[in-house]
Amino acid sequence: RQLHYYTTGCFAQLGMFGLSAAEVPVPAAVPPDRIYQAFGMGGRFAAVNDGTALSGAPVVVPHYAAMVASLHPQESVRLWRWLLDHGYFTPLTNVESITFAANANCDDAALVGWNQLKGSWNLALQTLGWGRYLAERGGLVPIGWQATTKNALLQRGYRLLVLARSVPPTPTITDTTWTSSRECENPDEATVGQMIWRSNASGSQVHGQFGAAAESPWLAKSGYVKYTAIDIPALDQVYLKLRYSKYSSASVPILIYLDDEPNPRAQLNLVDQGDWNRFAWTAPIALGQVAAGIHSLKFATDGQQYGVADLDMFVLAAESLAASTITSQTSLIPTETPAVPQGASAQASCEGKPFNQWGAPGTYVYQRNGGDLVTIVLKPGEALPNLGVSGPDTMAMAGTEDVTTGLGTFRVTHLAAGRDYSILTGRLDQVKGSFQRHEWYVCGYGLVKLTSSDSGVKLPGSNSYSTRVDLDLVSFTPLTTN
Repeated sequence: RQLHYYTTGCFAQLGMFGLSAAEVPVPAAVPPDRIYQAFGMGGRFAAVNDGTALSGAPVVVPHYAAMVASLHPQESVRLWRWLLDHGYFTPLTNVESITFAANANCDDAALVGWNQLKGSWNLALQTLGWGRYLAERGGLVPIGWQATTKNALLQRGYRLLVLARSVPPTPTITDTTWTSSRECENPDEATVGQMIWRSNASGSQVHGQFGAAAESPWLAKSGYVKYTAIDIPALDQVYLKLRYSKYSSASVPILIYLDDEPNPRAQLNLVDQGDWNRFAWTAPIALGQVAAGIHSLKFATDGQQYGVADLDMFVLAAESLAASTITSQTSLIPTETPAVPQGASAQASCEGKPFNQWGAPGTYVYQRNGGDLVTIVLKPGEALPNLGVSGPDTMAMAGTEDVTTGLGTFRVTHLAAGRDYSILTGRLDQVKGSFQRHEWYVCGYGLVKLTSSDSGVKLPGSNSYSTRVDLDLVSFTPLTTN
């Protein structure tokens, strides 16, 4: 109900939602005893309070979106991305609540009223919410739940809050050994895609051209594929891994639904493998809590020319580790790595090391300019070899920042170098140009992204030239799992 409460105005246009107890956006505009409001959808004991009756304009409280980020990641990320992009939420500022004037231009930040209160309670709620989302995205059990299962005081509090008070449940993860797998060809329902033979697929068959018409020129076609009669026990968290091939840009997502739920449990952007017969496993995808019973799994897409993916097989598991150990003898590319950086212990191990030794032993696959794949195998103690990319060799620290690759978003160390040159040829032609090179490193993964460019002009004639190489880490398999 919260997601779709606002159907008109700027909140609907921008995809903003969330009503929860908070201070009003403009405290000076209301009496002191009405600054703190129990904003909400209403219910048995209270009417709807969206701020309109109080100040004439509706309100959104962003901490609510943070609290439900693990359940509705797309919608929550969209709201918070707007706050970040428009400079409202920063390392020094918070957004307690926000409102648009009735006649506001939704792109005009000057017309937005917002409250910057950094209240400890709401900060804690949004921190726990985003923490759970990030943990589950990386296939981890959230720290709040871990604490509840291990701390007696928290267990007693949990038992007071759950509905079945007559028989208080023990908060433990259920049946962590459960797994279920299925081939993707021959689904129970499908509106797009067809069975195709692929020699490197499991069983040599896939549900292929998912997201494309079945005939030339294989234009984009929206639709879904559904697998029913999946018997799942009661799980606090169920994880999905999908084996697929892809030879198209990673621009169209696959939405993952359980049963006939109106909202997807997850969104998946697959990595271009550069060949329809090259298969990879996704990282474990957290789908949330599931009740015991017979369920269905649905993949849906808006479609893409030539197809969003060939679907080979999927595995559902009660524990992310159970799904991550699945391998295939016919896979030509290593299992993808969860999109989370290495932990603090791994970070400490890089102290004093050259950046080209920040990578852990294992197999690295880089994608060059969005096409060809370059595979590097690092043994213990080895440094990353030359990847055949020209440009300045002496790099300088440029700072730390967030960088997104096919494996996810990392907090990285950025190195940069530049060199201008001027060459006079034997024919008295002059070539003036500039080399620029940037490298991004993460402890435990090493080099995750590299760009190198060479541009300039040839005189006389002012003939310009430009070349660029991009390398992105798309897969990493530790040595211990090879």
